[in-house]
Formats: sequence, C-alpha cells, structure tokens
Amino acid sequence: MEACANATEVALVFVFDTSILGGLENRDDRRVTFIHKSLVELDQRLRKEHDSTLIVLYGDPAVCIPRLARELEADYVFAGRDYE
Repeated sequence: MEACANATEVALVFVFDTSILGGLENRDDRRVTFIHKSLVELDQRLRKEHDSTLIVLYGDPAVCIPRLARELEADYVFAGRDYE
C-alpha cells in the first residue's frame, strides 16, 4: 500500500534467497515448491488483472535488490519483513 501511495509505477519483486536455499537438505523442499507455485499464480493474476508482472530473482537480496533498483532507476524501495 505504501509503495502505491508514493509512486506512479511499482515493480513487484520476490527474491529466492540463496543463503536460505543453500541450507536446505532436500533440493525438492515442499516449502519452496509451495512458494514457487504461489508466485506463478500471483504473476498470472498480476498479468491478467493489472497488466503487470512479478520479477523473481535468485541470490542474496542485499545484492539483488539494490542492483535491480539501479537498473529500474527506482526512487524508492519498499520491503516486506520476513518473520520466519
């Protein structure tokens, strides 16, 4: 909500944090599969209902997000908190 209130364009981004993924015992972890399926559904809804897309990245969020912000020439970056 805050992003939409402060910007005329909003890019939605999810980062699969490789430091977390690298620590998983099973490469086919159900949690990651659930997140992936949910992101696919979200992207489909964004495309259909809002003419938008979801950007999905893999890596260290502390590196990926600033790089993407520079590429997009973003004025603001808003982030959700992961409570896990």
